Amino acid sequence: MKVLIVASLTLAAIVVADLSDSEKRDLLAISNRVRSLVSKPDPNANVTGASRMMAIQWSEELSLSALSWASRCPEHHQLNSIRGENIAFVTPPNTMSYTGLLWYWYHHEGQQYDYRANTCEKDQECGHYLQTVNQAVTKMGCAMVNCSNLIVLNENPGSILVCQYDVKT
Repeated sequence: MKVLIVASLTLAAIVVADLSDSEKRDLLAISNRVRSLVSKPDPNANVTGASRMMAIQWSEELSLSALSWASRCPEHHQLNSIRGENIAFVTPPNTMSYTGLLWYWYHHEGQQYDYRANTCEKDQECGHYLQTVNQAVTKMGCAMVNCSNLIVLNENPGSILVCQYDVKT
């Protein structure tokens, strides 16, 4: 069964770069670190603190679901999904790592979120950040796929990182 999947993916010019156990631990650790930072009050950043924020666990089921979607090399989120989902693209010459993407969501998008108004700043994106720090989330799973037929941000093919969560923001 695995051989058939790999063969069909190869025909579509897709290289599945399954995350190693170490990479999965890194993604989970960064996600939990971000969540711990948000759980503490910070008056300078208008953050009141999410006192019910819990650490999340890695889910192989969500990881496989993320891999299934990422293997299509989509340029958009799944429609009508019951799961939360973050998608990011990396194309050369950009060299941001998968862990760098999670930090980017926290540092860049987190600054675009107004906790007092409970909304993103006007004309700003902060959905990836909100999904990561949603206190109802208990599980996550991610997959990264190299897609030679996916051209985004510039004229070079790149990779897609898909992370799925058990709760949708």
